[in-house]
Amino acid sequence: MSPAVAAIFRYPIKGLAGEELRVARLMPGEALPGDRRFAIARGDAGIDPDRPEWRPKRSFVMLMHDAELARLRASVDEERGTITFESDGRPPFAADARSAEGREALEAYLNDALGARPEGPARFVEARGFSFADRRDQGLSVIGLESLADLESRAGRSVDPRRFRANLLVRGAAPFAEFEWVGARLHAGEAVLRVLKRLGRCPATEVDPDTGARDLDVVGALERHFGHTQIGVLAEVVRGGNIAVGDVVRVEA
Repeated sequence: MSPAVAAIFRYPIKGLAGEELRVARLMPGEALPGDRRFAIARGDAGIDPDRPEWRPKRSFVMLMHDAELARLRASVDEERGTITFESDGRPPFAADARSAEGREALEAYLNDALGARPEGPARFVEARGFSFADRRDQGLSVIGLESLADLESRAGRSVDPRRFRANLLVRGAAPFAEFEWVGARLHAGEAVLRVLKRLGRCPATEVDPDTGARDLDVVGALERHFGHTQIGVLAEVVRGGNIAVGDVVRVEA
């Protein structure tokens, strides 16, 4: 059986839950459209909301240190330009992210939900022409579901794919076959991606994506059972086009 795209995810707001897509239109040299378009910057990050630029992940409020993010939910209405936030114990709140007033209101909601922070109030920022991904490379992360199944069998418990915030989940390849794709091209739908490198994992994967509890040492499990802390790969788009769930993935060395 040939590998195929099992799921497509984008994460409109860095650190928060993703949105599952049925189809996406990829552009050469760019991330998945809308992926990590917004982010919650640390108060001491020095990011200018009017002139944003890529920064490393330590500049942002993130699950690795801020597990309460898992209890904050958001949805983005691209047509209306609105973002809706929900948090445990608070009613939903929506505002227009295209206006300065709306962004200020969203920022105020976030800071109320996150609470006082020693580095100062968080800032709600928007990327323009790039993605606030963890890596400067503007690409897509890809994980084989069989790799996750292998990790589950060795760890003795289920491992939610959402812990890894992958853009593409692929089904039908051998466990960790994606490591062998480094340097190769992946043809899926109308698009072609070139696999750049393996992806190392950080303690953010410890956090349950629903509860915010740190309940699974994913990095330690990878190290114990496989001798490394990597799962999934980073790929760049070299030919744009539509990609959809169910598309066969053809690997070209």
